Amino acid sequence: MEFVNSENRAHGVLAYSLHPGGVLTDLATSGMPESMWANLNDTPELAGDTICWLTSERREWLAGRYLSCNFDMKEFLAKKDEIEAGDLLKIRMGVEQGCRDTMPGHCLLATYPLYTDSTSISSGRLSSYVLRR
Repeated sequence: MEFVNSENRAHGVLAYSLHPGGVLTDLATSGMPESMWANLNDTPELAGDTICWLTSERREWLAGRYLSCNFDMKEFLAKKDEIEAGDLLKIRMGVEQGCRDTMPGHCLLATYPLYTDSTSISSGRLSSYVLRR
């Protein structure tokens, strides 16, 4: 996504990552335990509506960010300044400084500065998760 944005922005292209929600499909149920199927209560129309909303006007600030169809878009827009200031809703990989000498091969970090409540932004709780190998 980063490459799509950096290489094509001059041509008017903006790229986002979009989670379509939990939709009960053959693909979703083929590897998921039946006890989890009740969590798949979204509809394909939800993703369609979100895509229509995303393309209804140009939102440069969303380029490169992760969105979920389950976000309340009014609340989401109200958090625009906070999201931009914290460079939130992006998925990154980085190398922890100084670890190359002490722990070769074990210093790759993946940070996920996402909202902790993925179905609603109203909680306002922000987190960065760091995974270490």
